[in-house]
Amino acid sequence: MVFKTGANIEELKQDDCGLSTTARTVFCSTMAGGKYIVQVLPRAVILVRHANQEKLQHMPIVSDGQIVEATECDPFLVVLTSKTQL
Repeated sequence: MVFKTGANIEELKQDDCGLSTTARTVFCSTMAGGKYIVQVLPRAVILVRHANQEKLQHMPIVSDGQIVEATECDPFLVVLTSKTQL
């Protein structure tokens, strides 16, 4: 489930945002001073413009393993796979 926070907390549907609402999220964060949202899934990374929820990039991860952990130090994102690849 994806929620929008503000005065109220509202669930967003797939059509309302560029984020994946059907896959498990490993990590999610804002970047570039809140300009972008990055969502890390087990097999992909999604970049969304925060202002209008437009999906800018969907990058599938081609690896033997799945992404199991992620962290960011703006403007960098680091992901770790189950095969211990960074």
